[in-house]
Amino acid sequence: MSHVFAKGSLTVSHPWMYATACDTALIFMQIHNTAAKQAMILGAEMAWAGAAGFVDLSPSNTGPARNRLAGLPVPPGENLVLAPEGTAIEATHLTRAFSQGEYGTMVLLSSLGPLEIKVLAVSHDTGQGASCESRK
Repeated sequence: MSHVFAKGSLTVSHPWMYATACDTALIFMQIHNTAAKQAMILGAEMAWAGAAGFVDLSPSNTGPARNRLAGLPVPPGENLVLAPEGTAIEATHLTRAFSQGEYGTMVLLSSLGPLEIKVLAVSHDTGQGASCESRK
């Protein structure tokens, strides 16, 4: 399966989340804008989550009070990296669990239109903690 998805001048590479049986998943990826004009990432939708939004995961914004973000700009010729201890897409009210190696289909909403991507569930064995409580 491809790990690179494109819509116009936007390229999304390596979207992933931790395998989870929790109610919430954090989704990470790299987005590159090849245009001479700024693009905006406006939101995300997925059939397996009740809601999704952008969150700031920097160390000063952990826990239930972390900052919610309205949209994410992708400057011309630059990358936007969604990563642990940075910015993520938070999917809540999950309707299913994801085991390592499974994919979830997600639609990334952008100023260039919707882009369907496949998000890979990866192992918790990265020091991030496997329990649902430790990732809130």
